[in-house]
Amino acid sequence: MTHHPPPPARKFFPLRILALLALLGSACLARAQMIDLNANGMSDVWEQLYNAGSLPANTDADSDDVPNRVESLAGTDPLDASSYPHISAFTSSVSNFNVSMPCALGKLYQLQSVTNLGGTNWFSEASQLVRTGSTVWLAGATATTTKFFRIAIADVDSDGDGLSDWEEYKLGLNPTNALSNGQLDGNGQQLNDYNYVAGKLTTQNVLNITATDPTANEPDPSQSAINLGLLTVTRGGFPLNDLNVNLGLGGPGSGFASEGVDHSPLPRSLSFPAGVSYQTITVTPLANTNLMTPVVATMRLLGGTGYSVGTASNASIVIYPSATPNGTGLTGQYYTNSSSTYASSLNFNPANLKLTRVDTNIDFTWGTTTQPITNSSGFYTVRWTG
Repeated sequence: MTHHPPPPARKFFPLRILALLALLGSACLARAQMIDLNANGMSDVWEQLYNAGSLPANTDADSDDVPNRVESLAGTDPLDASSYPHISAFTSSVSNFNVSMPCALGKLYQLQSVTNLGGTNWFSEASQLVRTGSTVWLAGATATTTKFFRIAIADVDSDGDGLSDWEEYKLGLNPTNALSNGQLDGNGQQLNDYNYVAGKLTTQNVLNITATDPTANEPDPSQSAINLGLLTVTRGGFPLNDLNVNLGLGGPGSGFASEGVDHSPLPRSLSFPAGVSYQTITVTPLANTNLMTPVVATMRLLGGTGYSVGTASNASIVIYPSATPNGTGLTGQYYTNSSSTYASSLNFNPANLKLTRVDTNIDFTWGTTTQPITNSSGFYTVRWTG
């Protein structure tokens, strides 16, 4: 491995410190328990966090001289050359020295030494399991004899649930409580954190769309819509990474709404920042006096990078015409001497047409003393057209 160069100030240090800095540019990393459902030797949580699911373990995606498997163990970004395990600061005195490096919560950092560079019996000078902060400091004692040093990074599983502490921090779980997810299994028992995470990862970045408010009404001309439709796009699993989702419209064709005529333009993509599990799309109806029957505005999820489309791949909003009457009324034809039987030929008999008028609203309360027709047999019928 090619080592990243130490700070230029190293040339002023005594020989025993030079031996230290010659190895500080790389980190020795140890593997511990983690979730690895695809069995490639790298944490599935790390792969999702950095969009690294397709990266081979032994290649170096960002050319920073640290292979992907090492970046996985260090919790660094395999696609960012500035993110890798490295020493960021060094101080020394007559009796001791201190080194620091960027750290990740839940990782165990050890300063190790050996007197023979070819030896395998490394001695732990100092160690720290990081629970807070973004930088770890490790101290060692200077020696009269030459020592070689390295920093080792390891995962730990404090609660023994099968997930590393680093993974649990990234997923918002408690690394010291194996049942911290708060969910129950099919038997009503508390769900182990590992099983909870494994179940969620089976739907990782699977997209579905539903109509959370499936109806809308077109407004009157020059008015703003009041009753809007609402679509919701959700992604499964954990919202660990940024995601861009492609969308398309349903139709065109009979029964489909026309964009720009029946509703405002709809987006063709959605962005999901890390930490966001759902996004909404508002369907805003437009005034269209030519709309006489309801139409459907449909949106479809399209394929893209980093996600898959679930079973709910499309959803629709039914847009109804304006509920406000916009005519002068309906023509009412009133017939007398009718029958109480609906199919009787006496109903709507042209010879019994007694009254024709325009009724602006069909909303009457009639009784025996408030009939629209007098001199009838007690039964009358009305036909409204328009």
